[in-house]
Amino acid sequence: MIDNNWDQKEIIRYHKQTKRKSAGEVIAKELIRLTKKYIGESVLDVGAGTGAIMTQIPRSKGIDLAPRNKKITKAGIENIPFSEQKFDTVFCTEVLEHLNNKILQKGLREVYRILKKRGYFIITVPYDENLKAHEIFCPKCGARFHRVGHVQSFNEKTIAKLLGKNKFKIILNKTVPFSYFRQYPYLRPLLQLLANKNIIKNKKLLVVAQK
Repeated sequence: MIDNNWDQKEIIRYHKQTKRKSAGEVIAKELIRLTKKYIGESVLDVGAGTGAIMTQIPRSKGIDLAPRNKKITKAGIENIPFSEQKFDTVFCTEVLEHLNNKILQKGLREVYRILKKRGYFIITVPYDENLKAHEIFCPKCGARFHRVGHVQSFNEKTIAKLLGKNKFKIILNKTVPFSYFRQYPYLRPLLQLLANKNIIKNKKLLVVAQK
């Protein structure tokens, strides 16, 4: 039995119990460095985790199903508790891969709703992930599921098609070896070249889309 669609309670329980660092903690500084020209005055981080991105951007706001910071509002991408055209920039770091098709579509509509005209939607997701390769097996119930609840896999073409269908215009769509940038910042140009040539496999897809 394959069970990759965790319900909201299971997702919240997982994130409350896990000791893994949030994606924001790992890539926040590099992500902001790469996207600073797209960051406006009003910023929302969707799936804010510990608030690592918020810490880097004064006066920004964040939402998360299982917030680990008192400044973060408890909410999911499919029901963002802010008014229309509220934000210049919305971050969504390592979130979309966790969403089933229904929530994904609703979430993208919500992001579009809260973005100002010509506002920017900044996304990172695992690049072209083989979901089956990361499945694990529960010996008690017999279920097979992705070890961290991923249900979507994206590459440059699939993310562009998804966002285009939801009225977004792609501004930037590239792979980035964030973890290597963090370890070897003085080698960024070489590391990016290796990632572009697909020599580096451990990388993320970075997308900037505009309303």
